[in-house]
Amino acid sequence: MFSLRLLILVVVFSTISQDQSTLNLGAGPEQEALEPLILSVTLGHTGPVFLRLYGRDPGRKTLARLALVYPRLIAASRSEWIVVPGSKSGGFYRQRDTQEPGEYFEVEGFKRLNSKEVAFTAGWGQACGLYSLGKSNSGWHVSQHTDLVPCF
Repeated sequence: MFSLRLLILVVVFSTISQDQSTLNLGAGPEQEALEPLILSVTLGHTGPVFLRLYGRDPGRKTLARLALVYPRLIAASRSEWIVVPGSKSGGFYRQRDTQEPGEYFEVEGFKRLNSKEVAFTAGWGQACGLYSLGKSNSGWHVSQHTDLVPCF
């Protein structure tokens, strides 16, 4: 009886911790606008892009939807920072299992300004940019990007 309770406790704890470490976005303006944002920022990239949403990995459903926009999108927890002494950037991100270098993109904030305009706080390495998106008949598009200063 004790081992059955322990097993149930482990399963429940595992489910809770999994839910807290990933984020699935439902349908709505945030999800709709996130896809064009990812498309815009990954344009010209060929390697992996490690994504973090609001301090967590994107959930499987969100990552699968975004992978239609950029197939090399990977949850940030699958990356690691490699320190390179003396380099200007201090180092680089790479995928843990393949060792392939990639870029790290983080989305930290979302605000719906009105029915046709939203903004994300996001950026490469850190969320140091403000991305404004507008909605037209053809969908959402990035209308402006502003670097936020200071960025730590």
